[in-house]
Amino acid sequence: MSKTSFPYETADTESVRCNLCLRDETEALHDRDRNDLNVLSVICKHCGLIYLNPRMTNAWYGRYYTTEYRPQMARFKGRSLAAPDLGDMFRKATKHGEALATRLKEHWATGLTIEVGSSVGGVLNGIRQKLGVEVLGIEPSPDESGEANNRGVKTYCELIENFREEIPLASNVLCSQSLNHLLNPRYFLEWAHQRLQPEGRLVLEVMNFRHVFRHFRWMQRAIQIDHTYMFVPEVLEAFVRSAGFKILKVEVGEKLSKQGISELKRTGMPIYHILLVAQKLPETPFQRTDSIPNQYESVRATLESLPNSKLRYRLKRAFPKLF
Repeated sequence: MSKTSFPYETADTESVRCNLCLRDETEALHDRDRNDLNVLSVICKHCGLIYLNPRMTNAWYGRYYTTEYRPQMARFKGRSLAAPDLGDMFRKATKHGEALATRLKEHWATGLTIEVGSSVGGVLNGIRQKLGVEVLGIEPSPDESGEANNRGVKTYCELIENFREEIPLASNVLCSQSLNHLLNPRYFLEWAHQRLQPEGRLVLEVMNFRHVFRHFRWMQRAIQIDHTYMFVPEVLEAFVRSAGFKILKVEVGEKLSKQGISELKRTGMPIYHILLVAQKLPETPFQRTDSIPNQYESVRATLESLPNSKLRYRLKRAFPKLF
């Protein structure tokens, strides 16, 4: 990993219970992340949720996202450490939003769409252009929310946990590639349920931990210090159902044919993500934790069945034509 001045070793940490079933029985999966940082990934021995434990505190993650997140991503991808081009981010995200709207057009409800973790507003802009719906963003980064507002995408600069603005109920709540980063996904799902109109839609685009592991054939490559929670499709579905939603559509790249994956690439959709659409039900979220399925054994078995070789991963990166 490239050198960094961020003081990971001295960061304050905290231990947490499983965010889905609230139990505190885990098994260790791995002790490093893809940047070779010393972080422990565990799996809940009941529901199968994968998460970092212990992890940096909220205050330290705030510091990380302010000073280190973008440079770390740039180093990992071999790019310049210069400040990100927010205009280019907006253009690329707009293309992604258009593709997302096209793919989910039949499920999108007419009315206000709120995105949590909306960055520069490009995804919302693409959705607005394709579907003609009203959009609103919630994004904690001052620079990125400022860019969104400058480009005509109304965005509040706030963490979802601190958001107190009076806004209308939404027809759709979207979380595109941000759920992994949240320190409390349960809170977000409860919030989404409360902020949605009856039968409103929840749209999630979430990294599939198992698919990344399967593709790179090395578990550590699928772990990131900024992904405090890591999902496989069956556990994500259980989480969403427990939050008071009926699942309408789940699309998983690891189950697509080569033709299907080529179509994703062509439209600019992420390959390693779970795409999920759900409908709000008239019930209180997380009232029956005893109904959360025990999926630990099955999830653990699928992970154990995958090749797991650091050497192969390094060789593939160095000599891609040989693989």
